[in-house]
Amino acid sequence: MPSSNKSNYRVVIPSINNSKTVLSYDLFDKSTLVVPKDQYSDYKTEYGSKSVYCYPEGCTHLYEVRNWIRSHFTEEWIFMVDDNVDVMMRMYPQKNTRERNIESSSIVTEIIERTIEATSSYGAYLFGFSESTTHNHYDVFNPVSTFGFVSTKAFGIHKDMEFQFKGDHLQGHWMTGINAFKYRKFYIDNRYAFRKLRGTISRTPESEWEKLHDAFGKNLFKKKESCENDILNKVL
Repeated sequence: MPSSNKSNYRVVIPSINNSKTVLSYDLFDKSTLVVPKDQYSDYKTEYGSKSVYCYPEGCTHLYEVRNWIRSHFTEEWIFMVDDNVDVMMRMYPQKNTRERNIESSSIVTEIIERTIEATSSYGAYLFGFSESTTHNHYDVFNPVSTFGFVSTKAFGIHKDMEFQFKGDHLQGHWMTGINAFKYRKFYIDNRYAFRKLRGTISRTPESEWEKLHDAFGKNLFKKKESCENDILNKVL
């Protein structure tokens, strides 16, 4: 059972070929960059040696880097964020303002710590935030979900969750599926969302969807055929 020690965590940002523009670095009071060894000096120049770690040369894929992060750092919780996430947003309306972006790193950090505390108290091993950044998708009657899809763009995972990332495709889907079947509990705070700038779109091969459906059945994840990306209906 996760403890409710909200300070026992680390924010980790895997990054490659992006030393000048790690957008997510300044979102938090403190974060750690994990980068290739041959790019260490570039990142160190920008962010300082205390903030930058090198992953082993044998890690040539993102899923291998994610697994190394989980095995290397000893904190109870790892909050992993993509390097092209540029802002945390409030999804709920506030009085007297239309501003939704959270500009203060201390507020973002406080939200992460409160979420860790709530997730731990609930007994879950995985947490995330709203997948949608469209404000009119927010449901005031459903501020927190205890089931649903957790994206790898920004997620918290407990050290005791038994899971290994495998393959370059559908990493969030495998993580969500394993958690659904093995642990049954999620904590998703729909009041907030992390916005990720669009990167290179690579369509997921049909064979990868078949592997996912073979493992979990076709009702857990359903692909929307009309979308250019592989966007899902999340059904748990």
